[in-house]
Amino acid sequence: LYAGTRLIATDTALPFEFAWDTTATANGNSTLRADAVDGANNSASSQVGLFVANGGAGTDTVAPVTTISSPINGSTVSGTVTISATATDNVAVTQLAVSVDGQLLCAATATVSCSWNTRRASAGAHAIAAVGTDAAGNKGSTAVSVTVGAPAPPKRK
Repeated sequence: LYAGTRLIATDTALPFEFAWDTTATANGNSTLRADAVDGANNSASSQVGLFVANGGAGTDTVAPVTTISSPINGSTVSGTVTISATATDNVAVTQLAVSVDGQLLCAATATVSCSWNTRRASAGAHAIAAVGTDAAGNKGSTAVSVTVGAPAPPKRK
């Protein structure tokens, strides 16, 4: 049995069983691979992905760092606006969600770019928030405030 590329156990008698002390493996994404060889030297392998989350001092307590790069805080926006946000984490970001005034606009894993049609929003201040979540459930967030400009008056002919 291998954890990543490290051999962690060997068993040559039925029933094949393994004990794995996960504290020797770093928290985060990992794989377990079991290799089997029969008496005729035929071999087979099976692998499974998993997330190691050891308790105690090794537990992931670090929240993702989330940023909104566009639009910038305090700007005035109109028309269709592209909202761009990113999240980074010491282990892994599992979701990044962007909302406007508390209503979910879009979500992805670590980077989002979504369009907001401000023509459907009232003129005035609006809050854009981005919340990054990691595999341990830690959340990191940031927000910017923008002003939707009043629609331009119709052109006279």
